[in-house]
Amino acid sequence: MAILALWAGTTGTLSSWTANNNKLPAPISVDITREQIWDADAGRNASGTMIATYVASKRTYNIKWGVLDGTDFSKITTLLTTGFFDFGEGTPTAKPSSVATYYRSEISYSVIIAGSSQYYKDVSVSVIQK
Repeated sequence: MAILALWAGTTGTLSSWTANNNKLPAPISVDITREQIWDADAGRNASGTMIATYVASKRTYNIKWGVLDGTDFSKITTLLTTGFFDFGEGTPTAKPSSVATYYRSEISYSVIIAGSSQYYKDVSVSVIQK
């Protein structure tokens, strides 16, 4: 069984992705939601029957990391940019065979200062399919 690894990068550049440059640090948890998208006229009629046209299914990844050093935290903020980016599931050694376009929520975290070092605790973000 392959282990899930999450990969991200600039849109349209999957062919040049590498494990060193595009694989996100290993998370402690990933919750995936598959949301059904219905047309704008979706609703219920007078007898209570839903009237709608199914449009698409979109995914949201709620990702959490434990304690990260500055290098791993920087990688997350660099790969999960503001705006749109490509995102997909691969393995630790193999990039995704296909990706989709996503955007992200705000990245939340706590800062830990230990001596002269800074760490980032409970880092979390939602990655949402466009």
